[in-house]
Amino acid sequence: MARFLLLHGAVNTYTETKVTGTQPQEDTPPRTAYPPCPILIVDDEAEVLFAFATELRLAGLTNLRTFDDPRDVVPALGRHGAAVVLLDLAMPHLRGEALLARIVAEHPDVPVIVISAADDARTAAACMKGGACDYLCKPLEHGRLVRSVEQALARRTDGHGHDRLPIGEEEYHA
Repeated sequence: MARFLLLHGAVNTYTETKVTGTQPQEDTPPRTAYPPCPILIVDDEAEVLFAFATELRLAGLTNLRTFDDPRDVVPALGRHGAAVVLLDLAMPHLRGEALLARIVAEHPDVPVIVISAADDARTAAACMKGGACDYLCKPLEHGRLVRSVEQALARRTDGHGHDRLPIGEEEYHA
């Protein structure tokens, strides 16, 4: 049996996993990814990508894609879409603020959660005005990442897991 201890800013969880060479039984139902569209995690630090992905997987959010190069995000959104984007601000090649503006302009129905080490009210306000649905400061308090993602998913779906109409195209109920 292998034991893994994850101790990084966002993850303070002890996970015990059995490592065996056996395959799942045939009567085991297939695992489905949740949410149906992936959650994109964008950060240039591999440790942060690993920690955030691990925390989300432990919470049952398993459809994840990580990006250490922000230039790859917009093409991936065009090909696969996204349920939520988790976005760092300080990255090489393309600043997070510029990527936020592109995502909001080209994919306005995709919620973006900015996660930054910059604990600055002006930066947070600028990101929220720029279209972010939440602004989180690193290091994150335990559970804060999952709560924010779940809130973004709840705002995006109708309660039955189906995407709502894009912003500005709400259904009329008589």
